[in-house]
Amino acid sequence: MTGYANLPDLISALGGQVIRNTTRWVFNSAGVLVPVAPNQIAFDHDPVTLARRGIPFEPARTNFVRRSDPTSAVPGTPGTLPTGWNTTGGAGLSRQIVGVGTTLGLPWVDVRLFGTTENNSGIQIAFEANTQISASVGATWTASFFAAIAGGSLANINNVNAQINERNTDGSAGASTTTSLLGGLDATMRRFSTSRQITNGPHAVPRLTFGYDAGAAIDVTVRLALPQFTPGAFVTSPIVTTGTALTRDADILVLPLGAWHRLEEYLLFARLTPIANVADGLLMQIWDGASFTTGGGIRLRQGSTPTATAVDQRGAGGVDRGTLVTGNAAAGVLRRIAYRRSAAGAARLVTSSGAAVTGTGVDASPAVSQLRIGGGQAAFHLRGLRFEPVIPTDAAMDALVA
Repeated sequence: MTGYANLPDLISALGGQVIRNTTRWVFNSAGVLVPVAPNQIAFDHDPVTLARRGIPFEPARTNFVRRSDPTSAVPGTPGTLPTGWNTTGGAGLSRQIVGVGTTLGLPWVDVRLFGTTENNSGIQIAFEANTQISASVGATWTASFFAAIAGGSLANINNVNAQINERNTDGSAGASTTTSLLGGLDATMRRFSTSRQITNGPHAVPRLTFGYDAGAAIDVTVRLALPQFTPGAFVTSPIVTTGTALTRDADILVLPLGAWHRLEEYLLFARLTPIANVADGLLMQIWDGASFTTGGGIRLRQGSTPTATAVDQRGAGGVDRGTLVTGNAAAGVLRRIAYRRSAAGAARLVTSSGAAVTGTGVDASPAVSQLRIGGGQAAFHLRGLRFEPVIPTDAAMDALVA
């Protein structure tokens, strides 16, 4: 049995394949946002602590903000905002485009708001035109952007919010959801977000809003980068757009199972951190590459209660052999997951947040041919993986997840 020190070596040795036909973006070990070419493995890092997050796996997403790279803005007073961006409200205030640039891979624009307010209506920076984005009733959308204070201060500003504002057919304002940035918006560039389930539509727009009283002296310069507006209930990696909406494909890694793999017994051990808790979110599966339902194998996923971890088991011909469920871990918390199948068909699942559970397992060996990671609705960082044709003891499994 051959061991591999890292996942790229394992992928290469097994003839594995990364399937993602679009560029994706990650933060490298220096905290710089960098592109990863299509169908190449990606490694992500925390942009603040620089700690390694692991290999990112996300579902496909489309950024409907046409110009998330704002460096096309033209400096001046008021200057010219990027395509689709606009400001509303702000009676008594002036707007200045101070400049544009790129820092640590983040393309930004500095927008200054200054003057004495005439009323308390506030001012809004929208990242798209009011009727540009269609949003169906019942769908959940997530808005995000990077922001920092680049000059002046938030003095006399009562609230700053990330907002999703529904818009009527004529562009007039409808209901909205806001998330406060106060306490988080400062000189350090950070990503902020908010999510909303659409109640009326038929359009929606992502915005940054400022609130204040009448007669307030305001002078603040906010640095903005990479606004994003995607269907879905959680933030995913940046999708850089320069004029049109753009889709990033789902991340998928396929490892073919060769002669070394024994259908009747193996250990699957994974270390991963969910980006979000997604009910029944698929993490990985051992299957025939065509149909888990009819071909059989095992499917590792987040539980119907998404803080749990579950393994669905199917025998030859897709015969249902039950589901093992255990654990209770929040999003952002590392999960250590160990699953064992023995020659007798007995199965055991244990995680770092849940007691061991056992079951009959896959007692008729299905004709599986690959280990496939990602490709479902789950979003997570893979930190480590072991897949071995061995049967560890209960104690050894417990030690793996400890």
